[in-house]
Amino acid sequence: MHNSEKYSRQLGRIIEAWQRQLTQFTCPLKYEDGRLFRLLAPKKHDEDPRWEEYVRIQPLERWLSLDEVELNSDFEADQIVVALVFQGVVGSKHQCRPATVADLQQPATEH
Repeated sequence: MHNSEKYSRQLGRIIEAWQRQLTQFTCPLKYEDGRLFRLLAPKKHDEDPRWEEYVRIQPLERWLSLDEVELNSDFEADQIVVALVFQGVVGSKHQCRPATVADLQQPATEH
């Protein structure tokens, strides 16, 4: 699963580079309290730009968009796959399955 700290580091580098290279412009992205925001252009000439949380790449949004999670979750019953087990690569596609209780009780492995 993607995590906020990883995004924070990656986006922080992009934002820092923007601020160094394009000092006359406000960076259209900001990362605060584990959440990503984007700067929206004003809809009217006399309005100021506004910040909006950009949820399309938030960790939970990305997790729920994975095929294996979406296909194996029952959203109405609030039963969502919390982990996947990587089974290898077939062709160029990663193969995964929902983790079982037994999988979740296994000790962590290093890769």
